[in-house]
Amino acid sequence: MIEVLPVLVLNIAERKAVEKTMLSDYVFNWGEKWDTACLALGFLSLYNHDYSANCSYEMDFENKLMGIKTVRRIKKGEELCINYNGDPESKTKVWFHEQIKEV
Repeated sequence: MIEVLPVLVLNIAERKAVEKTMLSDYVFNWGEKWDTACLALGFLSLYNHDYSANCSYEMDFENKLMGIKTVRRIKKGEELCINYNGDPESKTKVWFHEQIKEV
């Protein structure tokens, strides 16, 4: 485990408002149905995406916490990355790769 951090949970109305701002790229789907969102404090919202991520995140809905853990051995100087799909092995295109195709 690298980091355990609190999150600010956004209700549906707050999520819709945030999606119209620059913060929209920094929120995570939240809740059992992923119908709300959260903004993670700490460094979690700053981790870059990689389809072969060396870290993953876990969500603790009850305690409003997220954790970052490694999924493989990390070399000295290697950037810590998460897969924005939530699964370190998922190759599903994330939203900004879809937007690149549309441009």
